[in-house]
Amino acid sequence: MPPVTGTSTIGSVTLPDTLLVMMSVVTGAVILALGIAYFVMTYGLLKGKGWAWTVTVVLCCIGIALGLVSVVNGHLDGIFNILINAFIFYYIYRPYVKSFFGKATTTTAADTASLT
Repeated sequence: MPPVTGTSTIGSVTLPDTLLVMMSVVTGAVILALGIAYFVMTYGLLKGKGWAWTVTVVLCCIGIALGLVSVVNGHLDGIFNILINAFIFYYIYRPYVKSFFGKATTTTAADTASLT
């Protein structure tokens, strides 16, 4: 029996075409918004803006969460996404990086000496 006109079958699930189009538009809008956020974040990171540090932390958390979703869904390449975002997350919390963005609490001479 052929599917009813105006529907699509994905695996064993039949969905209306309008729902698939709406899901595609929403997914595309989210990916576009993340792409724009990454460009804005890059500009701020190059200029040493404090808000860019915060945006980086948020986008790394989103990246780690999306990587976990990929791994749970059986896409093992999501592990690379998790590792890269985890490294960036670790690096952005280093004392000298935080101080560059004006996020460090205080830096003593001992802290500075340990960085070299």
